[in-house]
Amino acid sequence: MQKDKKTQRKLAKGYAAYAEFLALVFQMFAIILLGVLLGRYLDATILPEKSESWFTIGLSLSALSVALYLMIRKSSK
Repeated sequence: MQKDKKTQRKLAKGYAAYAEFLALVFQMFAIILLGVLLGRYLDATILPEKSESWFTIGLSLSALSVALYLMIRKSSK
């Protein structure tokens, strides 16, 4: 009986760590996607006649920086 409870606790800890990692991945994906979509929108509305995509590049890199910062902060806990 004791062995089953220990095994269940071990499995629960493993699933909790996996769920936390998966949530972090989805959070990073959402932040980066939001930066890219906002950048594309701003490029289309503010600079419609130009072919450069400065807002997309800038906001994508900013979103990536924010996502990496949040990941490092979360993993250091």
